[in-house]
Amino acid sequence: MAAIFIIMFICCQFVIVRGTEQHFLSSAEVLSSQIGKLIENNDNDNDALQTSLKEEYIDRAKAVAYILENNPDLQKNYDELCELASILNIDEINIFGQNGLITYSTVPDYVGYGIYSGGQIAFFERMMDNMNLEICQDLTPNSKDGKLIMCAAVWRADRDSIVQIGVSPARLLNALNRSNISKILYKMPLENTMYFIYDSRRDKIVSSTNDKLYGLSDNEAPIDFSVSSEEIKRIKVNGTKYVYTLFDFEQYEIGICEQSNHLYRNVKNNAIILLIFLAISLSGIFLLITIISKQEKLMGGTIAIESKLGAGTTVVLEFEYRIAEPVSPKEEIPKNVPLNFSGKKILLVEDNELNREIATEILEEEGIIVDTAEDGDIAVEKMQNAAQGQYDLILMDIQMPRMNGYDSTRAIRALPNQYASGIPIIAMTANAFDEDKQNAFDAGMNGHLAKPIDIPKLFNTLSDIFG
Repeated sequence: MAAIFIIMFICCQFVIVRGTEQHFLSSAEVLSSQIGKLIENNDNDNDALQTSLKEEYIDRAKAVAYILENNPDLQKNYDELCELASILNIDEINIFGQNGLITYSTVPDYVGYGIYSGGQIAFFERMMDNMNLEICQDLTPNSKDGKLIMCAAVWRADRDSIVQIGVSPARLLNALNRSNISKILYKMPLENTMYFIYDSRRDKIVSSTNDKLYGLSDNEAPIDFSVSSEEIKRIKVNGTKYVYTLFDFEQYEIGICEQSNHLYRNVKNNAIILLIFLAISLSGIFLLITIISKQEKLMGGTIAIESKLGAGTTVVLEFEYRIAEPVSPKEEIPKNVPLNFSGKKILLVEDNELNREIATEILEEEGIIVDTAEDGDIAVEKMQNAAQGQYDLILMDIQMPRMNGYDSTRAIRALPNQYASGIPIIAMTANAFDEDKQNAFDAGMNGHLAKPIDIPKLFNTLSDIFG
């Protein structure tokens, strides 16, 4: 008995723990999907912002080119060129000659450098072969002090020179700072949950709500990055135990962790409840066996119990007792039922198909020939056209959609044919009050049967009419 109790407890405890972990995996999948959408939305928003800024900066470069075309001496004056940059909110202006060298600039140190000098400026080298190009560089550190800028360049309309501008896009930089992947996780619920994002290309954890994990590589982190989204692993970070699972998103592994003591907080309580339940159940079984055992001793019998794990339990009771002599009960034949209804012809009027089928089968088993009508008006039509002796009786339902049983009976009783108008009609209705019976007789019916039909009473009524 103790072994069964222990086995049952272990099995049930396993089910509880497994259910808790499955719930964690389902919740983690939803959270990882939300994080993936945040990453994707940030990338899309930043790409859209950069695209719109590139178009704007190309337009600014065209504006500078147009101004310089109409004021050729302006580019030669450093102060005026800087003032133009200030007016257009531009960080730097560089003028390249047809030889690709910078001839004028708001940054004097750039003068003399050329498109073929390499570095960041080499991005515009292709413009020397195609004077129709208008291009804008992605956000890039400039050559002077590493400041992040976006550079746009266009040829002047007279093809005399290339005008390049450089702008430090504060709006884009602010957006990139806000959407930095290291900050994405702090938009998620943090209570009892820890998150991290591992970048497989950079081989490091690029974001984590726990500083102990941030920046660690695959080899340095206490995490198995081969875990699938259907598995649970355990780690200990900064003295706190967690369970975690991983989800793939493009180049990233998104880790969802929950504190172990929080995840399994209800398992202990459930275990106590389970112990109480099993104790009560086994006590009840023991009490039942005790009662049966005493009864078995009193009656001189035996009891045997066989139980197999996974197969069930078999209880065998054996008692000696005397078998009474069989008594043949006398079947009471309903009063007035003739020995044979064979050959009798009945018109069954019933709108419910299932009721028609059941009643037809019962009547035909007694040798009765049954014809049916689905509504009261059909019954009236059949009786109008009926030959002498075609039907011996009508079983008439009361509630029918087009013509009810009362109206149908009145119409039949009004037929000029004496045979048809005088045929016996028995009402069949769920309404069994005295007034319902009276309504049936008032309509010209000869009897009344309440539904569901009592078969012996049906045959008694038929016997009374046919007898």
